Amino acid sequence: MLLQNEICNVNISIDNTYSVESADNRYYDLILNPDKFKHNDFYKTMSIHIELLAEKISIALVGDYYSYDTDCAILDVDILTVLQNDKITQINIYDGTMILHKQFECLGCNFGIYKVKYGYIIYGEIEITMLDLEFNKVWSFSGRDIFVSRTNRKSFELCDNSIKLYDFEENYYEIGYDGNILVEKKSCENDVMNITDCANMLADLTVNGKQVLEEHTENFHEILLHVLAGELVTEPLIDLLKYHMDKRTAICEYCKVIEDMWKNGDDAVINVVDVTILERLSDEKDVWQRFGSFISDEFKNYINNEVLRFNLMMSNVKLLK
Repeated sequence: MLLQNEICNVNISIDNTYSVESADNRYYDLILNPDKFKHNDFYKTMSIHIELLAEKISIALVGDYYSYDTDCAILDVDILTVLQNDKITQINIYDGTMILHKQFECLGCNFGIYKVKYGYIIYGEIEITMLDLEFNKVWSFSGRDIFVSRTNRKSFELCDNSIKLYDFEENYYEIGYDGNILVEKKSCENDVMNITDCANMLADLTVNGKQVLEEHTENFHEILLHVLAGELVTEPLIDLLKYHMDKRTAICEYCKVIEDMWKNGDDAVINVVDVTILERLSDEKDVWQRFGSFISDEFKNYINNEVLRFNLMMSNVKLLK
């Protein structure tokens, strides 16, 4: 992590080679070990290099093993505040001496520290914690799961009037700087569409859809979604795309249903989209390209880059424009 102001530049990294009580460590001007870790303890060492106008200081700060060198420190005039999991250390940048070392109460490990108007926000795995200017705990907030995203979403974002969060299940939260929740949205992944859900959705497409679903269930004694989707979605959509392009509202409705199946369905539902619906639509060239003009770019990219690439039955199908 790099920090700078008018007084100095600070570079903080993890020294994975440092070993307490060893004579083979790289040279440091100062070694700070406030919790008195010993050679065989579980710890991690931060390598801190302070470059002043006329002097350079190197410091080894030995601390909690669950310490990270990204967003781990704040440089405020002549004081460097460093986070090492649940410990705060403040260092005088002019001589490297330790001004303060304090532990705060929390659950799980912590990733970053940020200065805000009335104190500090700690971004943690399980909790978001607010500390006052003396590093006393003011409040904490936890969600349904850990604040780490499986996707490219930003799990933690400080905004002017709120903190935006995503957890591992992709649930969304927005909290104020008083710790109160402003917005909470449950992930749609927690309400994944299964075969029964999908069958009921397809049955709602037409006036006689419910009757078709009832007869289908009576005949097969279960829901064969590949068969049902062909009858209620694929073939009606092909007919519209071939002969009734003027009925754009109806075409859009069918295409939206297919996209909903892909976006919100479980693996079995998505398989019906990939193997049954898309394969059948691609059998007719004109229908296929017309279908492409009614779907989102996101869905189109998925078809072009995933389905057409890996489904051998569609290896000769042209990309959607």
